Amino acid sequence: MMRSLVSTPFFGAIIGILIVGCIGNISDSDTELIIQSQEDGEVYKKVPVERGDEMVLAWVHSVEKTPWSEHYKVSKDRYLILEETRFQSFGAGVPHQKGDMMVKDGEVIVTDINEEHESLRWIHSRNAEFTLQLNGDVIFDAEELPHHEKIELRIEMR
Repeated sequence: MMRSLVSTPFFGAIIGILIVGCIGNISDSDTELIIQSQEDGEVYKKVPVERGDEMVLAWVHSVEKTPWSEHYKVSKDRYLILEETRFQSFGAGVPHQKGDMMVKDGEVIVTDINEEHESLRWIHSRNAEFTLQLNGDVIFDAEELPHHEKIELRIEMR
């Protein structure tokens, strides 16, 4: 006697795989990067992001007047993973015990940092020539945020 395909363990396994796949896709497509005021919660920017997206924060250091950048990746758990940082001058306050460090063309490059951040916070200055890139595209620059505002950047479910 022939069994119905619906009643076989194989069919149940296929349905389970499809459900898990759909849930995984929903959670990826339902996340966004949010930039807001730390003080009153005003949202300045929302951008859809997915696991694996690459983000670069870049600015000019206020004392040294040299460019700095931090390279992050969005994790499956909605963390920002600091993977790499680049700068031209090295001094007090610069992390030096994480990752692998090298100097190339006058720039200090620290890789393999793998530091998890739930959010990033800073006091914004339009003088710092701040930019934010997502997957190589500039999505935010210094003029789009209020000067001397306490800012928070994080990944959230929509």
